[in-house]
Amino acid sequence: MDDFLRPPPVTQGPHGATMRSKTMMPTSPISTEVSEASELTGYEETIGWMREDLHILTASSVTEADFIPLVEDLKSTIRSEVAALKAEVTTLDHPVQALESAIQQSQNLHTSAETAATRQGNMLLGPTILEYAVYLRHQTERR
Repeated sequence: MDDFLRPPPVTQGPHGATMRSKTMMPTSPISTEVSEASELTGYEETIGWMREDLHILTASSVTEADFIPLVEDLKSTIRSEVAALKAEVTTLDHPVQALESAIQQSQNLHTSAETAATRQGNMLLGPTILEYAVYLRHQTERR
């Protein structure tokens, strides 16, 4: 059996318990034997499937020419999908441009509204500050 298929070695741990070197989990001798047996069975099954697959591949007369229609079909499918996506993007261009224009106009209106509000606020705020200054002067004169 190859080294990569071999289970990790079992070593003696504290208090006489056996431990797997990779997992470092204590195991009993019985569970170690069961575990090793199940691992070997799993490896054997995997190797058996690999052998079957290899036999099927080598027994069949599949050549590169057999894959050409599949590749051409895949290329055709990809081309049609790309064409459909391009057409969809083209039809979306006009609404996207209209939406971008509407957003820009909205931003322009917002900026204009802010400017107007600032001007109006300055006009309203000016007399308020002046009135407050007069009020403060009257308060200090009273004292």
